[in-house]
Amino acid sequence: MGGMQQPSNPVVRHMKNMKNSLRLLLLALASVAGAACGEPTGGSMVEIAPRTTMDKSLVVELVRELEAEVNNGGFDQFFFNSGGDRTAETISALGTIGAHHTARILAKASAKFPGNGPPRNWAERQTVLLRISPDGEAFEEEDEAFLKYEDDLEKLIEAIESG
Repeated sequence: MGGMQQPSNPVVRHMKNMKNSLRLLLLALASVAGAACGEPTGGSMVEIAPRTTMDKSLVVELVRELEAEVNNGGFDQFFFNSGGDRTAETISALGTIGAHHTARILAKASAKFPGNGPPRNWAERQTVLLRISPDGEAFEEEDEAFLKYEDDLEKLIEAIESG
């Protein structure tokens, strides 16, 4: 009876991975909620998980990737491509720059995935995405809300880059 063994059952491994993904998503949503209530985010770094931080350049990269994907093909494209791998971090990045409305839109879109949001694994996410959006229209409401640009993402990015 040595150390803990890795579960051999793929379902158990998958459930443990889902639990970790849910934890990250909840941490990101808590960060957004805290920022919306005026809590400081702490300089150039933001905590997205215990002992994990995100620097300004990553925040900017995540927000710009989201914007490019949604402008080009909507949230369906964001989740289809590699940007969907880092949905929780993108929600956190949006909260960090003060784009709370956009963070809520992304959180609403990610909530359409069963369980704990979009899987981080691309292949798994594709399987689920085909079930929830077979015609690519499951995120039309979120696409329309995003394209209203209630948060001036460029202005918010400029502020974080100059600060």
